[in-house]
Amino acid sequence: MNKGRSLPNDYLEIVSKQYNKTKHALPHIEKEIGFFIYDYILTKKIKSILEIGTCLGYSTIFMGSAIKENNGKILTIEKNEDLFWKAKSNIKKANLSKNVDMLCADACEVLPNLTKKYDLVFQDSQKSLYLEMLEVSINLLKKGGTLIADDTLLYLTNPYKNIKRSIYDYNRVVFSNPMLDSTIIPLGDGITVSIKKEG
Repeated sequence: MNKGRSLPNDYLEIVSKQYNKTKHALPHIEKEIGFFIYDYILTKKIKSILEIGTCLGYSTIFMGSAIKENNGKILTIEKNEDLFWKAKSNIKKANLSKNVDMLCADACEVLPNLTKKYDLVFQDSQKSLYLEMLEVSINLLKKGGTLIADDTLLYLTNPYKNIKRSIYDYNRVVFSNPMLDSTIIPLGDGITVSIKKEG
């Protein structure tokens, strides 16, 4: 595996500490998930990514550092204006602005209007919206592209019934979708990796 040679590790630690101090900032992806996605992007030579849910940009920095190596681009969408501007500053300080386009908007409203097809869609928004955005996320993927959803083992561990139900329903639907080949990887709180079939 790549050892993260292009990752600004010191700055990732700084950004990580911002989450506990920032209102409305939910916990970021675990570092082992960040390294997995970083290596996945490099290995698959991914050049275009759509990220749904920027928050403070922790996962964006992992993905942006990898896609910079591939001379690619990310479009990341964040609804909360305060989080958006903080993430924009973090991404600039990580020297990734040229590889990351940011949009402050409601992803549910934006996604149906996008026309570009992506190599990778990373879903890390409000869990109750995962299923609502699934069909349009699949449509925005190139054939052979990858949809990664974060926190997909929370239905086993989270105490809140609405979150458990949302995650359970998402996994049930992606595993039964004939357009996808899916698997759950038990890193952190789990990620569901779904490949859009070529046929």
